This record gives sequence, structure tokens and C-alpha cells, in this order.
Amino acid sequence: TSRWMEVAFPFDLTVNASDLSTSFYSTSAFGEEIMEQVVKVEGVEAAYGVRSRTIPWGDLEIMAVSVDIDGFFAMHRKHGTRGGPLDFDRPDVRASMASGAGVIISENLAALDERKVGDEIELATPAGGRAFKVLGVVEDYSWPLGTILLDRAAYRTIWDDPTLNYVDIRLSPGADADATRAR
Repeated sequence: TSRWMEVAFPFDLTVNASDLSTSFYSTSAFGEEIMEQVVKVEGVEAAYGVRSRTIPWGDLEIMAVSVDIDGFFAMHRKHGTRGGPLDFDRPDVRASMASGAGVIISENLAALDERKVGDEIELATPAGGRAFKVLGVVEDYSWPLGTILLDRAAYRTIWDDPTLNYVDIRLSPGADADATRAR
């Protein structure tokens, strides 16, 4: 679990739409304008937005996690992450995710649904079922039945949802975490 958390969380601080004890599973969200405010805070080097929510998947629910993919990959690189989502930081994967054609799925979802890279997975969207190409499979313990990782711009368009649950923040070199958090 510690190894996964080191790979999965490349940020120093996060702004949550709810309290920390319920943040990952909460439906609380805030507007995208929070990103503009966060990146202007002294001590913030970089930030990316995250929208996570459960979506129907047959009789079950899986977790959709959409991220500002360029910022997400950049923060992973800066953090020195090896493996995990960064294995898929390639132009072809980025383009497919940005277009809304592809997703990265968790190992537990891949095992549960017998999916592998190159397969399609159908997800419920407001416009009905939509097939997405599986671009990669990563270890992820965020949700027991599995997660899908999407580009947030594609998610915003497909699900017509411009809100965020989190803004993940990387501190500027030498920035004081407590002072930046207070600001």
C-alpha cells in the first residue's frame, strides 16, 4: 500500500471539496475557478484538477477519476515517480485520452471484467453507453470494484460536468508547506 501511495500521489498538498475523512468518496465538488485561485498562491509551483465520482457499471459502480492529464503527468515526472500511470505518458496515449477515446483502468477492474490493453470497455454516460479503448492497466486501490482514469477535459465534455473534487498541488522548491497551506 505504501508503494502504491508513493506512485499514486505525486503532490504535496491538496484542496478538497469536503473534509479529509470523506474526501475520496464524497460527492462534494466545487467550480473550476478554484484552479485559477490556487495557482496564484505563493508557494504553489504547479497544480492539476481532479474530478472523481462513481458511475454505473452493470449492477455495480466503478470509480471514474478524471485528471488534467498534462499537469498530472508533469507532476508525476517532477516527483520522480516510476511506474504506475507514468508508464503511459506517451503521445499516443495522451491523444487518445484527450479525444475521449481511451482510458486507463485499474488492475482489479481488468481482472473483474477480464479486460486487457487494446480491449474496449463500455461505460454509462449521460448520452448512453459509450465504448472506450483500454490504453493501460495500473495498480490502483481507490475503489474495490475498480477505477478508470480519464482526461478531465474529455470527461467534462462527455459527462457535462465542469466541477472538481480536488486540486492537487506541488510546492515550489523551498516553499513552506504550512505557510502555503494557510495562504
